Amino acid sequence: LSIQLPAATGIGIAAGWLLGLIGVLAHYLSVWYLREKDDRSFFVWFFRGLFLRFIFILALFSIVLVSTEIEQISFTLSFIISYILHSVIDIILIHKNYKKIPDN
Repeated sequence: LSIQLPAATGIGIAAGWLLGLIGVLAHYLSVWYLREKDDRSFFVWFFRGLFLRFIFILALFSIVLVSTEIEQISFTLSFIISYILHSVIDIILIHKNYKKIPDN
């Protein structure tokens, strides 16, 4: 039993999934880099990074939609689902790592 998808749909799903993964990996790396900063520095740099990641993902999203001929609905839905799924995994990993850090 297999599902046959048109090539444009499959490429749209893969591109959306990859873009969602890139966004969440950028978040995880920024939290990992900022993990030992004091609270004030953490929030200043975290929100700057959040803004830059948002602009970066928005630019990539726009470039993919404008410059390619992939199916836009499959790409957009795949991106949203991928971003949510990877964000949940990211939160679980951060929570597990946070539990290992001793309180000062």
